[in-house]
Amino acid sequence: VDKKELLSILTTKGLSPDNNMYQQNFMKIFDEAFTTINDIVIYAKRAFTLDEINKIYIGSVQGSIAGLHEFSQNYLGLESKNLNFDYNIKISERYIDQFQYLMMLSSLDYLEDESSNVNFKLFPRPLSFLKRGSGQLIAAIATALAVGLFYPVVHMLDTSKNNAQTSKLTVQKNATAKEMNRYKRVLDVKKKELDGLSKTSIKLSNVYEGKTKTLISIHNKKVNYRLKSTLFYSFAKDLDKHDVQMDLLYSKGNRVWISLIGADNQKLTEFIRYISNTHSSKIKKIDIELITKDQVNNYYKGLLKVNLK
Repeated sequence: VDKKELLSILTTKGLSPDNNMYQQNFMKIFDEAFTTINDIVIYAKRAFTLDEINKIYIGSVQGSIAGLHEFSQNYLGLESKNLNFDYNIKISERYIDQFQYLMMLSSLDYLEDESSNVNFKLFPRPLSFLKRGSGQLIAAIATALAVGLFYPVVHMLDTSKNNAQTSKLTVQKNATAKEMNRYKRVLDVKKKELDGLSKTSIKLSNVYEGKTKTLISIHNKKVNYRLKSTLFYSFAKDLDKHDVQMDLLYSKGNRVWISLIGADNQKLTEFIRYISNTHSSKIKKIDIELITKDQVNNYYKGLLKVNLK
C-alpha cells in the first residue's frame, strides 16, 4: 500500500478501517510493535527494580490514531494515555510531535553540559580497540581459535544431544508400547460389548418404530377427523345461510374439494369470501376455478379448493 494512503487511513479511520483486509494487516503490524513495547516494559521493571508500571504514554508523529489506546490497554494491561506533556517551550507551529520535543530537551542537556562530549586535552583520544595494532592481533587470534574450535565443538554437542534424545525416545517408546497393548485389550472387550448392544438396540428400535407409527396413526385419525367434521358442519350451515348448494364434496389429507351451485354468481362469491374470513385460523389456502354458467338450467357452478392447516 502507498505510504500516504496508509497514513491517511490511520489518521482518519484509525485501527478499524472499512476494508477488512486493511484491518487484519493493521492488527498484525501493531501486534508486532506492541510485542516489542511489552518486552521493553518488562526490561524496564527489572532493570530499575520497579514493583509495577501503572500507565503508559503513547504518541504518533502523525497525531491521534483512533483505537490505539484501546489496543494498548488490551495488549499491555496498562492504562494508556496520550504522550502529550507541557515542556514550557513556546512554538509557532500548529502541531509538533513529542519526538521533536524530546530532541529539543536532548539539545538543551548538551548545551548545559558540553564538557562531557568535548575533548580539551593536548593529546587526542586513543583509537578504539579494534583500530589499534594490538587489538587487531588479539581479534585475529580469537577469530582463528573460534573458527578452529567451531566444528569439533559443534560436532561434540550435536552427538551428545542426539544420544540423549535417542535414550529419551527409547524410554518413551517402551512405555507407549505397554500402554498401547493395554488399550488394545480394553478395546477388544468394549467392541464385544458394543456388538451385543447394537443388536439389542436394533431390536428395540424396530419395536419403538412400530409403536410410534401406531400412535401417530391413531392421533391423526382422532385429531384430523374431529377437525374436518367440525369444519364440514360449519360449511354446511354457511351454504344454507348464503343460499348456495353443492353437488360434490371430496377430501384427501388436508385438501377439500367442494362443487358449488348457485342461482347467482354473486352468492357464490359472497360465500367464498365469508368462509375465508370466518375460518381463516383453520384454512391455509382457498381457491376456486372459473365460475361458469349452465345455459340449459340457468345456474352458476364452480369448484372450490380448500387447503386446511
